Amino acid sequence: MSSVQPDVQSRRDFMLVGARTGAGVAAVAALASAPGAMAAVLSDDVATPAVSGDLLHTLGGRIGLEVANVIGTPGQPLALAYVDAAGPSVDALRVGLAQGVEWHTRCATQCVETQTSPSTVIAVAHLSNPITGASARVEIDAVALSVIGLIESINVPGSAQKNAVLTASADNLYRITYTG
Repeated sequence: MSSVQPDVQSRRDFMLVGARTGAGVAAVAALASAPGAMAAVLSDDVATPAVSGDLLHTLGGRIGLEVANVIGTPGQPLALAYVDAAGPSVDALRVGLAQGVEWHTRCATQCVETQTSPSTVIAVAHLSNPITGASARVEIDAVALSVIGLIESINVPGSAQKNAVLTASADNLYRITYTG
């Protein structure tokens, strides 16, 4: 005769799960309505929206890890050429991207950064594996700042905001093209 214990959940755990679920629903609803609200792109007369460096770092980490999983090899560094079109306000994006690559390769990323004038992308990154010749071009859309700003405006814990950045559709955030 086997005895099966019912799954007992503390009140605190129940409340946390409920809050996270509510935050997820709110983030999805906000993102679903976002395309009209995200129409602004960077130009000389439009300022870069102020967004959290923490959430930009999270987005960069997501992108870096995704690319490194495809073209990277543990123990071998990747080269990163980064063109910044948004200035110091989005430095956390580059730092997160390099860290995401390092999480996979376990090696410091070799990064060369240049600046360019504002456009419809806030950054373009070219990552390459010097050993295999595989490479990836990442274009991070200016609309990503609006998406992150929208996520940040939702009154939920920081961990729920990071989760929303990690699970948001890449379509409104960035594009990756792989070669080799």
